[in-house]
Amino acid sequence: MYKLVQGSSESPVTLRALIPVRFVGKIIGPRGRIHQQLEYDCDVKMYFDEQGANVRDRLLSIAGQPPSLGAAFRHVLQQVQSDILHNEFNNREKFSVKFLIPSLLVERLKAKPSQLIPDGCILHEIAEENHCRLVIHPDPLPNTTEHTMDVIVSRLQKDHLGYFERAVTHIAEQFRAHRFESMSPYNVYFSNNPTDHHDAENHDDSDEYCTFTAEEMKVTYHA
Repeated sequence: MYKLVQGSSESPVTLRALIPVRFVGKIIGPRGRIHQQLEYDCDVKMYFDEQGANVRDRLLSIAGQPPSLGAAFRHVLQQVQSDILHNEFNNREKFSVKFLIPSLLVERLKAKPSQLIPDGCILHEIAEENHCRLVIHPDPLPNTTEHTMDVIVSRLQKDHLGYFERAVTHIAEQFRAHRFESMSPYNVYFSNNPTDHHDAENHDDSDEYCTFTAEEMKVTYHA
């Protein structure tokens, strides 16, 4: 993870996401060619954590400027969903990437009022402006202070991919704007390195998620 320089608006940002193991090869490509091309095209640095035993997801970290992160994760979404993207009979209702966000930053953003939406927070604003959904798991991953946050769009068409890219860019801007919360020494970060003991496999047993959508401007919890 890049170290942010205090007071610099040009400091790079790192966003981290959990990628299903079966899709990692599509992002890396033969001999790492897709990985290398993505770094070059988007001007980012990206790497996967080592794979622990019996894990379902690999931890992907991408570092760069917020617009570059938006473009890079748009590419990741396209690679992960490439089979569906080329299927004209696609009937799925959502497409997403599962990001990680520290608890301190979650609370900070939920408390940060939107300048556009009455009674809404900045997360509602991001969802509204980019026609997407942001779904944050109410509990942090085991033995960490990080929550999962799905950024969801309803289609993989060009305009919806653009919405996704802008939403990720705006999220990265919030990570940079709130450095203390995003990089606090009190944060306990998730890792699926074999030497660590975090477990994301059994994290989906909660029946309540904090959802920010363009349709519902208040925080809602869905069973």
